[in-house]
Amino acid sequence: MIEFLAARYSGEKSVSGQVWGYIVGNEVNSQFTWYNLGHIPVAEAAMEYEKAVRTTHDAVRRHSLHARCYLSFDHHWNVSVPGISPTEAYKTKEFLDNFARTAREHGDFEWHVAHHPYPDDLGNPRTWEDKNAWPTEDSPHITFKNLEVATRHMNRPDLLWQGKPRRIILSEQGLHCLDTPDGETLQAAGFAYVWEKLRRQPGIDALIWHRHVDHTQEGGLKLGLWTTKPGTISEPGRKRPFYDLFQKADTPAWMKRQSLPFPWSA
Repeated sequence: MIEFLAARYSGEKSVSGQVWGYIVGNEVNSQFTWYNLGHIPVAEAAMEYEKAVRTTHDAVRRHSLHARCYLSFDHHWNVSVPGISPTEAYKTKEFLDNFARTAREHGDFEWHVAHHPYPDDLGNPRTWEDKNAWPTEDSPHITFKNLEVATRHMNRPDLLWQGKPRRIILSEQGLHCLDTPDGETLQAAGFAYVWEKLRRQPGIDALIWHRHVDHTQEGGLKLGLWTTKPGTISEPGRKRPFYDLFQKADTPAWMKRQSLPFPWSA
Protein backbone atom coordinates (compact mmCIF):
# COMPACT_ATOMS: atom_id res chain seq x y z
CA MET A 1 0.00 0.00 0.00
CA ILE A 2 2.78 2.43 0.94
CA GLU A 3 4.64 1.64 -2.26
CA PHE A 4 1.50 2.40 -4.28
CA LEU A 5 1.06 5.73 -2.47
CA ALA A 6 4.75 6.60 -2.94
CA ALA A 7 4.62 5.79 -6.65
CA ARG A 8 1.48 7.88 -7.11
CA TYR A 9 2.35 10.89 -4.94
CA SER A 10 6.15 10.91 -4.51
CA GLY A 11 7.48 9.46 -7.77
CA GLU A 12 9.15 11.32 -10.62
CA LYS A 13 6.00 11.29 -12.72
CA SER A 14 3.48 12.21 -10.01
CA VAL A 15 0.54 14.00 -11.60
CA SER A 16 -1.73 13.91 -8.53
CA GLY A 17 0.30 16.19 -6.28
CA GLN A 18 3.46 15.64 -4.25
CA VAL A 19 3.73 14.01 -0.82
CA TRP A 20 6.96 14.88 1.00
CA GLY A 21 6.36 13.41 4.46
CA TYR A 22 5.06 10.03 5.64
CA ILE A 23 4.11 9.94 9.34
CA VAL A 24 3.97 6.34 10.54
CA GLY A 25 1.21 5.73 13.07
CA ASN A 26 0.07 8.22 15.68
CA GLU A 27 1.47 9.12 19.12
CA VAL A 28 3.11 5.74 19.46
CA ASN A 29 4.47 6.45 22.94
CA SER A 30 0.79 6.24 24.00
CA GLN A 31 0.30 3.20 21.80
CA PHE A 32 -2.54 1.40 23.58
CA THR A 33 -4.84 4.32 22.74
CA TRP A 34 -3.41 5.38 19.39
CA TYR A 35 -1.34 2.56 17.86
CA ASN A 36 -3.01 -0.66 19.05
CA LEU A 37 -0.11 -2.89 20.08
CA GLY A 38 -1.84 -4.25 23.17
CA HIS A 39 -0.02 -4.74 26.48
CA ILE A 40 3.74 -4.87 25.79
CA PRO A 41 6.84 -3.29 27.41
CA VAL A 42 8.48 -0.25 25.88
CA ALA A 43 11.47 -2.07 24.33
CA GLU A 44 9.17 -4.51 22.52
CA ALA A 45 6.89 -1.70 21.35
CA ALA A 46 9.90 0.18 19.94
CA MET A 47 11.04 -2.94 18.09
CA GLU A 48 7.60 -3.45 16.53
CA TYR A 49 7.45 0.21 15.51
CA GLU A 50 10.93 0.07 14.01
CA LYS A 51 9.73 -2.69 11.67
CA ALA A 52 6.83 -0.54 10.49
CA VAL A 53 8.91 2.62 10.00
CA ARG A 54 11.70 0.74 8.19
CA THR A 55 9.18 -0.98 5.90
CA THR A 56 7.60 2.39 5.11
CA HIS A 57 10.99 3.98 4.49
CA ASP A 58 12.08 1.19 2.14
CA ALA A 59 8.81 1.36 0.19
CA VAL A 60 9.01 5.16 -0.18
CA ARG A 61 12.69 5.04 -1.19
CA ARG A 62 11.85 2.90 -4.21
CA HIS A 63 10.14 5.97 -5.68
CA SER A 64 11.72 8.98 -3.97
CA LEU A 65 15.23 9.66 -2.71
CA HIS A 66 14.10 12.62 -0.65
CA ALA A 67 10.64 12.05 0.87
CA ARG A 68 10.89 11.63 4.65
CA CYS A 69 9.43 9.20 7.18
CA TYR A 70 8.51 10.48 10.65
CA LEU A 71 7.99 8.94 14.09
CA SER A 72 4.89 10.30 15.87
CA PHE A 73 4.89 11.33 19.56
CA ASP A 74 2.59 13.26 21.90
CA HIS A 75 3.73 15.88 24.45
CA HIS A 76 4.76 13.43 27.20
CA TRP A 77 8.57 13.36 27.38
CA ASN A 78 9.86 12.01 30.71
CA VAL A 79 6.45 10.86 31.94
CA SER A 80 3.76 8.72 30.34
CA VAL A 81 0.01 9.30 30.18
CA PRO A 82 -1.22 9.11 33.78
CA GLY A 83 -3.75 6.55 34.92
CA ILE A 84 -2.80 3.67 32.62
CA SER A 85 -0.24 0.88 32.90
CA PRO A 86 3.43 0.99 31.81
CA THR A 87 2.61 -1.61 29.15
CA GLU A 88 0.13 0.80 27.51
CA ALA A 89 2.02 4.12 27.40
CA TYR A 90 5.67 5.12 27.74
CA LYS A 91 7.95 8.11 28.14
CA THR A 92 8.67 9.49 24.67
CA LYS A 93 12.36 9.96 25.43
CA GLU A 94 12.71 6.31 26.48
CA PHE A 95 10.74 5.07 23.47
CA LEU A 96 12.70 7.26 21.05
CA ASP A 97 16.07 6.12 22.40
CA ASN A 98 14.99 2.46 22.25
CA PHE A 99 13.85 2.95 18.65
CA ALA A 100 17.13 4.62 17.65
CA ARG A 101 19.19 1.85 19.23
CA THR A 102 17.15 -0.85 17.46
CA ALA A 103 17.50 0.96 14.14
CA ARG A 104 21.28 1.15 14.53
CA GLU A 105 21.47 -2.55 15.39
CA HIS A 106 19.54 -3.45 12.23
CA GLY A 107 21.40 -0.97 10.03
CA ASP A 108 20.56 2.70 10.50
CA PHE A 109 18.30 4.50 8.04
CA GLU A 110 16.84 7.95 7.59
CA TRP A 111 13.97 8.74 9.95
CA HIS A 112 12.75 11.98 11.50
CA VAL A 113 10.37 13.06 14.28
CA ALA A 114 6.81 14.44 14.34
CA HIS A 115 6.04 15.91 17.78
CA HIS A 116 2.63 17.06 19.11
CA PRO A 117 3.60 19.75 21.65
CA TYR A 118 0.16 20.51 23.08
CA PRO A 119 0.13 22.55 26.31
CA ASP A 120 0.26 20.78 29.70
CA ASP A 121 -3.49 21.29 29.91
CA LEU A 122 -5.17 21.02 26.52
CA GLY A 123 -7.96 23.23 27.84
CA ASN A 124 -5.67 26.13 28.77
CA PRO A 125 -4.22 28.26 25.92
CA ARG A 126 -1.71 29.93 28.26
CA THR A 127 1.05 27.56 27.20
CA TRP A 128 3.72 30.02 28.39
CA GLU A 129 2.58 29.10 31.93
CA ASP A 130 3.09 25.33 31.50
CA LYS A 131 4.47 24.01 34.80
CA ASN A 132 5.65 20.67 33.39
CA ALA A 133 7.59 22.08 30.42
CA TRP A 134 11.09 22.63 31.78
CA PRO A 135 14.10 23.85 29.76
CA THR A 136 16.07 20.73 30.72
CA GLU A 137 16.34 17.19 29.41
CA ASP A 138 14.43 15.80 32.42
CA SER A 139 11.32 17.85 31.57
CA PRO A 140 8.06 15.92 32.08
CA HIS A 141 6.53 17.39 28.89
CA ILE A 142 7.60 18.97 25.63
CA THR A 143 5.15 21.78 24.83
CA PHE A 144 5.41 25.00 22.86
CA LYS A 145 7.13 26.52 25.90
CA ASN A 146 10.24 24.28 25.77
CA LEU A 147 10.65 23.19 22.15
CA GLU A 148 14.38 23.64 22.56
CA VAL A 149 14.46 20.38 24.56
CA ALA A 150 13.31 18.45 21.49
CA THR A 151 15.72 20.12 19.07
CA ARG A 152 18.63 19.80 21.51
CA HIS A 153 17.97 16.10 22.04
CA MET A 154 18.20 15.45 18.31
CA ASN A 155 21.77 16.81 18.38
CA ARG A 156 23.01 13.85 20.43
CA PRO A 157 25.76 12.00 18.52
CA ASP A 158 23.92 8.67 18.71
CA LEU A 159 20.83 10.19 17.05
CA LEU A 160 22.52 11.94 14.13
CA TRP A 161 21.92 10.86 10.55
CA GLN A 162 24.98 11.21 8.32
CA GLY A 163 26.46 13.64 10.81
CA LYS A 164 23.44 15.95 10.97
CA PRO A 165 20.48 16.20 13.37
CA ARG A 166 17.28 14.55 12.22
CA ARG A 167 14.50 16.99 11.43
CA ILE A 168 11.39 17.75 13.48
CA ILE A 169 7.91 18.70 12.35
CA LEU A 170 5.05 19.68 14.67
CA SER A 171 2.31 17.68 13.02
CA GLU A 172 -0.68 18.05 15.36
CA GLN A 173 -1.32 20.65 18.06
CA GLY A 174 -3.56 23.59 18.84
CA LEU A 175 -4.70 26.08 21.48
CA HIS A 176 -8.16 26.03 23.06
CA CYS A 177 -10.45 29.08 22.93
CA LEU A 178 -11.89 29.60 26.40
CA ASP A 179 -15.55 30.57 26.87
CA THR A 180 -14.51 33.79 28.61
CA PRO A 181 -14.52 37.44 27.52
CA ASP A 182 -10.78 37.25 26.84
CA GLY A 183 -10.83 33.71 25.38
CA GLU A 184 -10.32 34.67 21.73
CA THR A 185 -7.63 37.21 22.62
CA LEU A 186 -5.76 34.60 24.67
CA GLN A 187 -5.94 32.11 21.80
CA ALA A 188 -4.57 34.70 19.36
CA ALA A 189 -1.86 35.79 21.79
CA GLY A 190 -1.00 32.13 22.29
CA PHE A 191 -0.49 31.63 18.58
CA ALA A 192 1.73 34.72 18.41
CA TYR A 193 3.80 33.20 21.24
CA VAL A 194 3.96 29.86 19.40
CA TRP A 195 5.16 31.41 16.17
CA GLU A 196 7.79 33.54 17.88
CA LYS A 197 9.10 30.40 19.61
CA LEU A 198 9.23 28.55 16.30
CA ARG A 199 11.08 31.36 14.54
CA ARG A 200 13.89 30.88 17.05
CA GLN A 201 14.15 27.10 16.81
CA PRO A 202 16.52 25.59 14.23
CA GLY A 203 15.61 22.07 13.25
CA ILE A 204 11.82 22.46 13.10
CA ASP A 205 10.48 22.43 9.56
CA ALA A 206 6.69 22.62 9.84
CA LEU A 207 3.73 23.56 12.03
CA ILE A 208 0.51 21.75 11.11
CA TRP A 209 -2.34 23.28 13.11
CA HIS A 210 -5.12 21.27 14.68
CA ARG A 211 -7.65 22.35 13.73
CA HIS A 212 -8.94 24.71 11.03
CA VAL A 213 -12.54 24.50 12.31
CA ASP A 214 -13.85 23.62 15.77
CA HIS A 215 -15.35 20.14 16.13
CA THR A 216 -18.30 19.84 18.49
CA GLN A 217 -17.42 16.23 19.38
CA GLU A 218 -13.81 16.85 20.45
CA GLY A 219 -14.33 16.69 24.19
CA GLY A 220 -15.27 20.35 24.51
CA LEU A 221 -12.04 21.65 22.95
CA LYS A 222 -12.31 24.63 20.61
CA LEU A 223 -9.03 24.68 18.71
CA GLY A 224 -10.12 26.11 15.38
CA LEU A 225 -9.30 29.18 13.36
CA TRP A 226 -13.05 29.12 12.75
CA THR A 227 -15.98 28.59 15.08
CA THR A 228 -18.50 25.89 14.20
CA LYS A 229 -21.66 26.88 12.39
CA PRO A 230 -24.60 26.47 14.81
CA GLY A 231 -26.35 23.15 14.40
CA THR A 232 -23.40 21.45 12.65
CA ILE A 233 -20.52 19.29 13.84
CA SER A 234 -17.64 20.93 11.97
CA GLU A 235 -18.89 23.33 9.30
CA PRO A 236 -17.07 26.70 9.50
CA GLY A 237 -18.99 29.54 11.06
CA ARG A 238 -17.01 32.67 11.99
CA LYS A 239 -13.29 33.41 11.73
CA ARG A 240 -11.61 33.92 15.06
CA PRO A 241 -9.13 36.79 15.63
CA PHE A 242 -6.09 34.53 15.32
CA TYR A 243 -7.09 33.60 11.74
CA ASP A 244 -5.42 36.82 10.59
CA LEU A 245 -2.24 36.05 12.53
CA PHE A 246 -2.12 32.50 11.18
CA GLN A 247 -2.48 33.82 7.62
CA LYS A 248 0.43 36.24 8.09
CA ALA A 249 2.83 33.79 9.77
CA ASP A 250 6.07 33.24 7.83
CA THR A 251 5.39 36.25 5.58
CA PRO A 252 6.79 39.82 5.66
CA ALA A 253 3.38 40.93 6.97
CA TRP A 254 3.99 39.07 10.24
CA MET A 255 6.14 41.84 11.69
CA LYS A 256 3.45 44.39 10.78
CA ARG A 257 0.65 42.40 12.40
CA GLN A 258 -1.95 44.03 14.59
CA SER A 259 -0.65 44.59 18.10
CA LEU A 260 -1.87 42.11 20.71
CA PRO A 261 -1.53 42.09 24.48
CA PHE A 262 1.18 39.49 25.09
CA PRO A 263 0.61 38.33 28.68
CA TRP A 264 3.76 36.18 28.81
CA SER A 265 6.00 39.27 28.56
CA ALA A 266 4.58 40.84 31.71
